[in-house]
Amino acid sequence: MSELTEEEAVEAIKSMGIIQDEEQIREALRRCDNNPQEAFHLLIPESPHDSSLLGNYSVLSSQSSCERTDSYDADVDMRDTETHPGSGGGDSDRDSTTVSYSLDEDNLRDVEEEAEGGGYKGERDEVELQEYPPRPEVPPPRYEDIVDENQELLPPSSPSPSPPGRLNGDRDDKQVTPTPSDHVGSSPGPKQPQGSIEFPLTHFYELESRVHTEQWSIPYKRDESLAICMVATVKMIREGPGVAEADEHCKKFMTKTMPDSFQKLVTHEAVFRWDVSIMEGILDMCRILMELIAERLKQKPIPLHSLHLLNMVLNSDANYHTKMRNKRTDPARWQRVLGEGKIFAVMPHFHTHKDPKGWLVEIMNVFAQHGGVQAIKDIILNTEELSLKELTALFQPFSACEDYINPPFMKAELSKCILRAMRFVHDLSEEQLKEKEVGCVSDLLKSLKSLLVRCSLWDMVGTVDTLRLETTIRMLNIAHFNAKMNALKEVVRLTDEPYQAATRGVKSPIPADKITDWLVTNKVLSIALGGNLHQSQYCDKLKSIVEFLGTKLSLDELSTIWEMQVDKNPVQVENVHGILAAAACKFTAQHLDHLFQLIQQSWESASDRYREKLLDLIGKIGKDDRQGKTATKILELLWNLAHLPHLSREMVELALEAHSSILVESFHTKEAEKRIYISKCVEDIRKGQWVASAFRHLHRLAKGFFRTGYGHKDQHQVAELQRQYDLLRLTCSSLFKCHSKAAADCKQKDEPLTGATIVEDKYTHEECVDIHLKFMAFLLQDGALYMPTKRAHEIWDALIANPNSCDADRRLAFKWFDHGMGDMEHDTQVYMFNSRVLKVEPAKLDLAGYHCLRNFFETINLVERKLKRITASYHSLIVENPDLTGIDYLWRAALEVTDTKIADELINNILQVSYQGLSSKLKKDVSALHQRFMDEVFHRLDGLMEPSTGSSKTGSGSRKAVPMGVKLQAIERLLLLAERYITVVEENHHFQRYMPPHGASFLGHPITLTISPDQPKPEFKLECHSNESILSVRQKIGKRLNASADQVQMGISDRWLDSSDNNKLINQMDFAEQHIIVRTHSVTTSYKASESGAGTAQRQSLAQEMERTLPGVIMAGRKEVFDKLEELCELGDPRIITAVRNLLMLIPTDPRVADALEVFSHQAAGGASEDPQSPPSPQVVLKEHLDTSSSSPTQLLYNLEVLSSCLIPTQQDRDETDTHLFRRTFLEAGGLKSVINVLQRNALPSDVDLTIRQDCYAIALTLARFLLCNQAMLMPAPQLPFRQHSSVSQASQGVAE
Repeated sequence: MSELTEEEAVEAIKSMGIIQDEEQIREALRRCDNNPQEAFHLLIPESPHDSSLLGNYSVLSSQSSCERTDSYDADVDMRDTETHPGSGGGDSDRDSTTVSYSLDEDNLRDVEEEAEGGGYKGERDEVELQEYPPRPEVPPPRYEDIVDENQELLPPSSPSPSPPGRLNGDRDDKQVTPTPSDHVGSSPGPKQPQGSIEFPLTHFYELESRVHTEQWSIPYKRDESLAICMVATVKMIREGPGVAEADEHCKKFMTKTMPDSFQKLVTHEAVFRWDVSIMEGILDMCRILMELIAERLKQKPIPLHSLHLLNMVLNSDANYHTKMRNKRTDPARWQRVLGEGKIFAVMPHFHTHKDPKGWLVEIMNVFAQHGGVQAIKDIILNTEELSLKELTALFQPFSACEDYINPPFMKAELSKCILRAMRFVHDLSEEQLKEKEVGCVSDLLKSLKSLLVRCSLWDMVGTVDTLRLETTIRMLNIAHFNAKMNALKEVVRLTDEPYQAATRGVKSPIPADKITDWLVTNKVLSIALGGNLHQSQYCDKLKSIVEFLGTKLSLDELSTIWEMQVDKNPVQVENVHGILAAAACKFTAQHLDHLFQLIQQSWESASDRYREKLLDLIGKIGKDDRQGKTATKILELLWNLAHLPHLSREMVELALEAHSSILVESFHTKEAEKRIYISKCVEDIRKGQWVASAFRHLHRLAKGFFRTGYGHKDQHQVAELQRQYDLLRLTCSSLFKCHSKAAADCKQKDEPLTGATIVEDKYTHEECVDIHLKFMAFLLQDGALYMPTKRAHEIWDALIANPNSCDADRRLAFKWFDHGMGDMEHDTQVYMFNSRVLKVEPAKLDLAGYHCLRNFFETINLVERKLKRITASYHSLIVENPDLTGIDYLWRAALEVTDTKIADELINNILQVSYQGLSSKLKKDVSALHQRFMDEVFHRLDGLMEPSTGSSKTGSGSRKAVPMGVKLQAIERLLLLAERYITVVEENHHFQRYMPPHGASFLGHPITLTISPDQPKPEFKLECHSNESILSVRQKIGKRLNASADQVQMGISDRWLDSSDNNKLINQMDFAEQHIIVRTHSVTTSYKASESGAGTAQRQSLAQEMERTLPGVIMAGRKEVFDKLEELCELGDPRIITAVRNLLMLIPTDPRVADALEVFSHQAAGGASEDPQSPPSPQVVLKEHLDTSSSSPTQLLYNLEVLSSCLIPTQQDRDETDTHLFRRTFLEAGGLKSVINVLQRNALPSDVDLTIRQDCYAIALTLARFLLCNQAMLMPAPQLPFRQHSSVSQASQGVAE
């Protein structure tokens, strides 16, 4: 196809019958190099619904973004995501910044609507039948292509160019073809006149949804929502003043959405991850923004939000300009556009070593091109009523880009504006200086100064500095907090700028010496001290001023500052003290002497509360000393204050705390000076004065001094300190002296020594002892020292063995020895254990003493290899040798200690080393172990029951008189030990008992249990008795639920019972009258199968053999045991009787009583025999065992229980025939009368224990009812006969009741 001329191409396009406007066609041909096909596609975008018009046009996605086919109609989204490594510039790498592409469907849809309503709808079918070649790739038009000669913005697809100063043609009634951006968001219909402009709501809503979110996405193409909204805003602004603000959506766009968009595009950190093509798009958006702001500045009111946005975009330090700092622009082009000598922005010369930032220059010149600079100039010069805030906002954009403003242009165009601003600041009234926005004065003057420095107008620079100082003084003299606060802020800026000019971006700051002279000459500090000292922010500013003045501060001003806090409220006092403490580091010696003189004058007449403030001030001055000039004087002052007589303890501690903080925390305090005060502390201790405070201070100093990097301890320094002063000996000696002095003072006052006794008029006796012991522990631990044996003896003798020591002394000493066990060598440990620990009277043992005893006991036996640690747990030990060192004292302490909790712990320790903690090799002969333990128990019982003088044999073999109360307590503890031993051992015996304990042989009092099955069956009641086993309860429940006992699982309280609990009794489980949760489960039959035939016999034989080794069975086999227990009951002590009864319930029944009652199973009544070898007759048995005159109450109760087990057996292995024979023989022998006699009024002695009496009556009534009515139902007993898990505390509680 040969090339067509322009006229031929115009006629070819007009012949298609769609576009008839020649000017529009010629513009399209010009842009498409006279190609009619491309021009046609440019004029008529294809419908997305008609595939015949799309040709080879493809929709780009984020997955195919590198195959770009149309850069003009693509919607490019820029997201805040990190650039992948290897991404570069250009369109081919857009997917590396997560750029997604999609057709701008809104624009295409608007074109279709225009086509339907624009008069060529009827011709569409004909157009659709035509075939067109594939649409070529058309690059997006340049910015210059959419701007006319007068640089007014035109949409890419607008009609013929508009005359100068107009957008979209003249304002008349002429109908023009709308563009997509003209009617975005409007409904299809008749075309609107050019003068009626609507804001594109669809694009605005889309832009809002993409901007105001965490995962924001800002469109940056000219045919996308941001640019479309900005173009529409420009049109509405040009419609006239107030038109854009009248539209609420347009107003929201200008004040909220557009600033947020450019804030992300220009200042966000994600800018550094975007490629060049994106940055070019942002540049186009900035160009449009400059035109928008310039047009808006031509109208009133002054748009502060637009000026703030302009300041942000023109800021040369913005991230966008920082990234594109090496880009350049063509100065010649801007000379042609703006004219010679009227260029607003230029790139710096290379000799300035500043980045060119050509794109920033481009944006600034675009702003000037559209009249923005002239608009600002007109506002400043021609607006009479300008506010300070508005004037500051007008100058700030220029100062933000000052380095790139053309100096000649600035001198010519902005010099008058600067003079106008300076005159404005000079003429500010007092009322204006009180307003909140007066803080803008500093920003305004800073902007003016930077512009003047840029133009090298140094005379005017000095004038601005003078104006700044004068304005600050004016504000400071106004009696208004806001004015004074802003003035102080300005003073602080003035004092900081000489040292922070580079970081604050200040050019040519006022020299520091000039500011100092100004402060002194105008007495700025004295004026500022006139009030508002209760405000912490206000005082912070004063603090900076005082620090800046330093040595220039006069003594009169220092006195004035001090007077500001005298007799003032605490807040004002603290604020003034904070000012002085911060400034003291820069004071001269003369200043410090004067300040200390003021402090001492105030100290004499001050209250304790004010003295605390003064001490705090002195401490702050010392700690804030950066050069070490004031530390020495402060330390001496604090030391002297702490030693003042009649000073309260709180004051002393505050002074010493400040003293130690300066010595420890100050880097300028020399080591020699630190040791001086250590020597002073030691000297005070040796003199015996100020001892507790000296030790406390010495401890703090030594602990803080000898620390290396990262908080590690310097052990060599502590050891050196010990060698130099022999501190261990000094501490022990001081402790003994202090204790003796306190005891002597109390004796003189006829008062007992206690931990609360006051010593040295400041500390309690307990605190004084604790201070000594803590310091000694510090020396041993931090100095890696071992405690000498002699010093350990001295401490023990002073605090524990001393007859004048109190409970607090012993408690602290026991704790110290317990925790310091590792600080003693083994020989010292053994010597202290044998000669001191084992000599302590058990009655003086408290909880700390018990822990100390246990620690010594375990440590010594571990070293001697009699104990062995098996786990990481501190007390998980096994016994390798039963002959433990100190075991006798452990028994003695368990019997004689008064604290029941400690006694329980000691009993647990004895049980642990006697059986539970034995090694496997020591448990091979368990019968011998049990026999040995029982021998020990009854041997000690024999020693306690010797009738001579109530003496008892101690663990060392010596005899010592024992008071009756201690004797009864020891007997009770021994019985409790035996009971607990049997319980601990036998609870692991899970086989059936063929020799059950006595408590399980007879019928107890009735108990009703509530059973709650997990099956869908109702809750039911189960009648039991207190001596019934758990296995029996399982069997009863299984019978009700049609399940075997093995299938029944019982739950009480917070646990489930397993098979190991089957032998336990109800009263031992302690769940009487409680709910029992029951669930059933299936079991295998292998166990049942093994119980048949020979397997069952073998199992029973093994169970019987193991049962004979149980401690309860072994104890019951010794006939003297029951006699000994009966003898103990005769003592008449209720605690002893209860302990004996509990023990009897755990061992099998006395075989002598059981054998005697067996006579009723073999003879008929009255069948007496004269053979002495034959058993006694039933009448004789009744006389000996059931006659109240021949048996003690406790023995009678026991015999009645044995009789109950024969008449009403609870064990299932007893033959009913034998039971029937026993009952008949018993009745024939007159047994019923013997039972009834028990219920007689005078049958039991009047002084018998109430519990024994009630139990005798209850069981006698039960037997009588059974014999008379053949009914075994029991009467409820008043209490349980015994509890298996007895403790010392429970026994004592029972006595109290």
